[in-house]
Amino acid sequence: MLHYRGAFLLAVLRGTLAVAIDRRLTALLLRVVPWAALYLAFAAKLTWPECLMALVAATLAAGAAMALRKFDRKKPAFVVPPAKWLVRLPGKVVSDCGRVIAVLMKSMVTRQPATGRLRNLPFDTGGEEPHSITRQAWVTVANSLTPNSIVIATDRPNQRLLVHELAKAQQASAPSREWPL
Repeated sequence: MLHYRGAFLLAVLRGTLAVAIDRRLTALLLRVVPWAALYLAFAAKLTWPECLMALVAATLAAGAAMALRKFDRKKPAFVVPPAKWLVRLPGKVVSDCGRVIAVLMKSMVTRQPATGRLRNLPFDTGGEEPHSITRQAWVTVANSLTPNSIVIATDRPNQRLLVHELAKAQQASAPSREWPL
């Protein structure tokens, strides 16, 4: 009688494990299919090797995402930069293009290499909460998007943003500490 109870308990545990594995497999498949479809759309070919590569790459990406999500339970913050900042960004990209072209033309004419400079901008980095980290990512991408500058580092203890510029930029006003551009 005891043997049957142990066998029944083992069967229940196996069933529970099978359901847990089935849920993980289903979750993985739901994440793999869109990534594989995106890969194939960019590959613009529907051959067996491309399909196999799409499945391998999508499975690795989805598996890594699931593993990271398991260990990091912080919810991402949805942060929208201020409209004034977003409106200034295209103008800064265009003006930086002109500034970089001018520096490169001068460098070609004078046969002197262009020298860049490092700027240390004040930047309120905030804390470790998702909202602050997302804002830091926005600022890093936007400042690196312009052709004249790239963000080298964010100095959290000193609340600074280290930016390399190819050409000296004319600042009309002091940049915002929260959203420097």
